[in-house]
Amino acid sequence: MTRLFVTNQVSNSLSLINLVESRVESTIQLGSNPGALAVDSGKEKLYIVNEGDRSVLVLDLATDEVRATIPVGEGPVAIALNPVHDEAYVANENDNTVSVLSLADERVTQVLNVGSRPTSLAVTPDGGYLLVVHEGEDAISFVPRQVEGGETFVVQVGQSPRCIAILPSGDKAYVANSKSDTVSVIDVAAKSVLHTVPVGSVPYGVVASHDGRHVYVANPGANRVTVLDTENDCVAVELSVEGLPIGLAVSHDDRRLYVACFGARRVVALDTTSWDTVNVFQVGKVPFGLAEVSDAREQTGDGGRGEDAPMEQAFSFPSDVSPAARRLERQQKRTLSVEERIRLAQEAFAARQRERERRQQEGERQRRERHNVVRRERRHTRGW
Repeated sequence: MTRLFVTNQVSNSLSLINLVESRVESTIQLGSNPGALAVDSGKEKLYIVNEGDRSVLVLDLATDEVRATIPVGEGPVAIALNPVHDEAYVANENDNTVSVLSLADERVTQVLNVGSRPTSLAVTPDGGYLLVVHEGEDAISFVPRQVEGGETFVVQVGQSPRCIAILPSGDKAYVANSKSDTVSVIDVAAKSVLHTVPVGSVPYGVVASHDGRHVYVANPGANRVTVLDTENDCVAVELSVEGLPIGLAVSHDDRRLYVACFGARRVVALDTTSWDTVNVFQVGKVPFGLAEVSDAREQTGDGGRGEDAPMEQAFSFPSDVSPAARRLERQQKRTLSVEERIRLAQEAFAARQRERERRQQEGERQRRERHNVVRRERRHTRGW
């Protein structure tokens, strides 16, 4: 069975979509503001970042039950697994740290002090470097994970970088710069910027295909997804996706691209050959993180869609409708102007930033209060 897991940030829930039967199978209530996801298929575990609870939940994929809760830092927003070492990394945006998790012990073993406002993470295929996006410094850093005390390298990118994806080959990484409306292409070996590619308004989510031929970029400010050709590092096609697209995932066979639309409570499934919409799943409020999980014993070989699957709780274009009619139908559904879509995306982006700043200020206030309490207790002890 192939399933798609979706975090819903405002609903505080996880939607489980059965891709073989094309339906939302169940919904699991989680902690506060769940966001980023990471899958360890070998151990049948799904790691869920709860930004509001400052924790990572460990979901048992065999039972769909939460088996552990791991406390992390302030404002956790991203997670990445090391493909070689048995550890994961969590970016804590509000305290400028990365928590290192032991996957075997399910606990934090190390806290790395990094640059300002870490927002996204990626690990090189050899497990040697952790790539950290720093929105507060318009940069990414290469943090060594194989050599103790190795040198950290910093590379400047565009304005307000948000997300990063690295190709399976490990030779290039792609960084979405939300205020520059660009993607920085990084030469991983040289640790330098190769190209800067203009894309749509407010680029945010970014993901690479498993064959390494394409990189997909969500542009909520333009209500579209930009497809990059990684051979030439240029825009191959731009896809209209209504509802403020933000989160992305690619099926294991690269035949489907899943798009979380945080302004429309839905996940859109696109065919990566025809670029047609094949499914629309209604989920919770503000869907964000996506992760596809396949059982190798039951894979359908059709990208998780299922040739004869019923369409319960999902929307699909009828098979006898021509691509031209589909495009016309999508165009007729557009009710917002380009300027209005950009404004909505920017307002949503600004609202998320204000909320994070509020939490950061609240965290600072609590730390000051704890510090003052300790000082008073010490004075009281000395007075006695």
